[in-house]
Formats: sequence, structure tokens, C-alpha cells
Amino acid sequence: MLRTRLILASYFLVFSVLSDQVVLGSPINLIPLPSTTHSYAGGGSNPQLSHDGDFATAWTAGAGPGNNGGYGVTITSQHLLASPGTIDSVIFRIWVHGYATGSYIRNHEGNYVVEYLVGANWLPVPGSANGFSGGDGDTSLDSGVVTRSGLNLQSVSGIRAIAHGFGNASGNEGNAGGHAYIYELQAFGIVLGDMDGNGVLNNFDIAAFESALTNPGDYLILYPGLTDYLQRGDLNRDGLFNNFDIAPFEDLLNGSLGAPVPEPESFFLMTLGMILVFGVMRKERCACTMHSADPELGHVVTSKPCGGATGWREKSGGVPTS
Repeated sequence: MLRTRLILASYFLVFSVLSDQVVLGSPINLIPLPSTTHSYAGGGSNPQLSHDGDFATAWTAGAGPGNNGGYGVTITSQHLLASPGTIDSVIFRIWVHGYATGSYIRNHEGNYVVEYLVGANWLPVPGSANGFSGGDGDTSLDSGVVTRSGLNLQSVSGIRAIAHGFGNASGNEGNAGGHAYIYELQAFGIVLGDMDGNGVLNNFDIAAFESALTNPGDYLILYPGLTDYLQRGDLNRDGLFNNFDIAPFEDLLNGSLGAPVPEPESFFLMTLGMILVFGVMRKERCACTMHSADPELGHVVTSKPCGGATGWREKSGGVPTS
């Protein structure tokens, strides 16, 4: 494991120097990402309108009118993320309607809520639930465009909106029914381990992770918009970004890609090849620096002057020397 991480750190260093990607950064809308799995329940028409970015179009469903029993609908717009993330804000608009009239048993109700998934548990987003209930009557409830921010909901793997409208009438007289509309559901936040800010966790985050861990100043030059890198890199959720986040990052990356990170020998060959390429591209170097972010070694940064020599020589193991 130690050898794997040292070689991984070496790969991090070379790849981060070669990279010239600049990401301006912005809040990530978790819903429309290609890696998000969408599912819908409850019937109605055009469920994709519940997350199309338009607060004026809606997924609609209804039941009734009827006069001998209960008539209602419950619709759910659910979205599972490819990688757990932190949700900072949620924006939604939902409308529900229920009615019941007559001389016998009659009641109506409507309610909605936005929930997020942590582990196997769906939990309500604070401030997202509302509803009504009554006897004889006709009631509708439009949430309007609701924004809930500053949530800091951590390790979220899914989000959903649920809307319910219902009416009940008996005795073959009167009318009852219900409707439910989900106009829009948006969630903004960060994907854990997404250190390059493209909204997904993949191999391109490896170099950025190492750079943020060992050279935060250089990282912010490369990714000036990702000032929340401490939250993105805090994989063990202890409130800190440090060496103890390396193992959780590796585990999460393996799970995201569905395959193990390459064996040490593979990293060795990759590192050596990239160093050779880099040696051709860069002819002058005033110092040769190696970084280690291994929790067993601590955060080690060493620098060795090159003595005015140009270019790099490689010794066994792929570590640049003067």
C-alpha cells in the first residue's frame, strides 16, 4: 500500500505539471448531469419537465372527479447521483390540489416535500415540506419558486420531489379528486472528490487532488473558481482536508469507475513515460521537487537545486534528479 501511494503521488506530481486546464467554477446543478439516473413514479404526462430548467412547465397528474371513494395521485421525481456529493442549496416549485363536495363522507388533502438520500435513508430537506387537509372544500397550494440555501447536506447520493393531491366522496353524489404538479427541482452543490470541477469523479481528478493537498496555492492558480476545494477533498468528512483523505479518495474513485486503480507496476510505467515526455518538453529547471502526501510519511516537501544543469535525468523509480 505504501509503495502504491508513493508511486501514485509521483504520478500526481508529473500529471499536475503537464496539465494546463483552467476551470472557472460555478455551482453544479446535480440534476441534469449525464451520470445522474432519473426515475419517475405516479403516472401523468411528461415527467422530464420536472427538471428541465423551466419553472413554468410541469409534470402533471390528476385523478377524478368521482363520487364514490377516494381519488388522488402521488408523483415522485427521483434522481440518483453517480457519486455522493454535498448539496448546498435546493430550488423547487410544486403545486398540489385536492377537493371534495357532497352530503356524506368527504375530505381532501394535498402535500409536497423534497427529500435527499444518505445511505439507505430518505430525509426531508429543511423547509421544503408543506400541505393542507380538510373536509368539504377545494384547496390548492402553489409553493412558488422556493430556494433553500446554506444546507450543507453531506454524502448525498440522491434527491427527489414528492407531490400528492387527493379527494374523497361517498354515496354516489358530490365530486372529489386531486392533482399534483412538479414544475422544477434543482440541487446545487459539490461532488465529493471532484477536484477539477467538471461535475463528475474520474481519473482527471487525481492530479487536481494531489495538487490541492500539497500545493493549494498552485491549485487555486489552476482552478481559481474552486475555492471550496477543502470541502471537495474532505472525503472522510472530518471537517479537514489532509493526508487522511487519501484512502477514502482512492476507495471512492475505485467505486466510481467500477474498476480498481491500476497496480503499482502500471503506475510506475505511466509515471516513467510521462517524466520522459516532460523532460523533452521542459529543458530548463532550477530545482527538482518531490511531494509525498502519504499519511504514514506525513506531508513531505523536498527541493534539490539542479546545480545549473539543464534538463532532467531519471533514475530507477522514475524520480527526477539533477
